[in-house]
Amino acid sequence: MFRTTKTAQHAKPGQSAAALLQTAIELHRAGNLNEARRRYRQILAAQPKNVDALYLDGVLAYQNRAYAHALRQLTAACKVNPALPGVHTALGNLYREQGDFERATACYRAALSLDAHHADAHFNLGIARHERKDLEGAITAYRQALAANPAHPEAWNNLGVALKALDRSEEAAACYARVIGLQPQHAPALFNLGVHHADAQRFDEAVGFYQRALAARPDYASAAFNLGIAFKSLGRLPESIRWFKYALSQIPPAKPGA
Repeated sequence: MFRTTKTAQHAKPGQSAAALLQTAIELHRAGNLNEARRRYRQILAAQPKNVDALYLDGVLAYQNRAYAHALRQLTAACKVNPALPGVHTALGNLYREQGDFERATACYRAALSLDAHHADAHFNLGIARHERKDLEGAITAYRQALAANPAHPEAWNNLGVALKALDRSEEAAACYARVIGLQPQHAPALFNLGVHHADAQRFDEAVGFYQRALAARPDYASAAFNLGIAFKSLGRLPESIRWFKYALSQIPPAKPGA
């Protein structure tokens, strides 16, 4: 929901609810979730039906996987003002995270009934369909998200993944390329392009994309492993072994009893 920023504001004595909300949003964007939560709840103590504070406190709880609290706040926000598509979309995301695809879909449809061009509602509806293996339905939703917002890199990437699953590899690659045009350091799209070239036995090109994915995200174990495979396919065994070892070093240790 938020883009991150390195700056944050701090509350001042006697701040109005609007100023306090802006402070909370800046803290939220900066990743200072505890302080943001404190501000949202300070607003709600004085104004229990402040829909922005309810919504954002619910989003923050969702980010912290405090799903019961997120459900209370987002449901309350919907009751205060049922005409906000973003709130319905957030509630849909919560239901989807918990595996309730029927309620999630209903929420996304409610959002789209309010704003037929709401890119995030289309996008998240696509994810819900994708997770249920409805690839054609997911593709339709991703395309609708992109019609509303052509600069949506995640929708382009997910569209590519769905197309590849239907063996439409060239179309998928074109989608990944659109992502890179928007975000040159988008690690999953770089990885996906590496896989595309490796599948076509173009291992030199695959190496380049896997290396770019790792430059963007050094802990990307799958990219390191695939880079090892690509080097092995090129007969470059020392480099292959090095990247296999690196990939293993990036895999978190199993928890006891797992």
